[in-house]
Amino acid sequence: ESSKSDARVEFDLATLADDPDRDDDPESLTYEIAAQPEFGSVEIEGSVVTFLTGDDFADLDNEEQRVTTFDVRAIDSDGAETVQTLTVTVNGSNEAPVITSSSEDAQGAVTEAGIGIITSNIAPAATGQLTYSDPDERATTPGQWSVEPDSDTPLGILTINADTGEWQYVLDQTAADSLFEGETATDTFTATISDEFGASADQVITISVNVRND
Repeated sequence: ESSKSDARVEFDLATLADDPDRDDDPESLTYEIAAQPEFGSVEIEGSVVTFLTGDDFADLDNEEQRVTTFDVRAIDSDGAETVQTLTVTVNGSNEAPVITSSSEDAQGAVTEAGIGIITSNIAPAATGQLTYSDPDERATTPGQWSVEPDSDTPLGILTINADTGEWQYVLDQTAADSLFEGETATDTFTATISDEFGASADQVITISVNVRND
């Protein structure tokens, strides 16, 4: 029995076999793999068989199991042989989401409206899209996005779609009035993707705020 996060499980066949023609001496036997498992793989060295999970169990989540079997062959010095089936049960464990969007996907820029500027020609908002992967996520319970400002006094409001990861930042012109012309300020927010078991991953969203004269 194994957790999917384990890289390997070892079996010493010498402890499982004997040869009645050689006074039950397991050292008189040689061993080979007769059939590979459907999931994972096995290697053999001497009497030690190593089962490797590989990536074949990454989709298992908490409380899920997958059973796989493989066959080994024992051969005595007279050429007589027997085949034994070994069973491995792999227990699932939750894996945290992994952010797949780039740093560029988590950046934006806005410009404060200044004196004599036609505000309809200015984009006081920035948008982007965050993505993630989770190999053991179930379609019925996808991860959820949330976001929090990194400052107690952010210069704008950033919202994120909990299901899609699409985000939008809107500059608070009143808050930006405290800045000086030509200054570039930075607003940062931490977006979090959380799975159904509470495992999570973070992505910092950075907004550059360009200041014009008021």
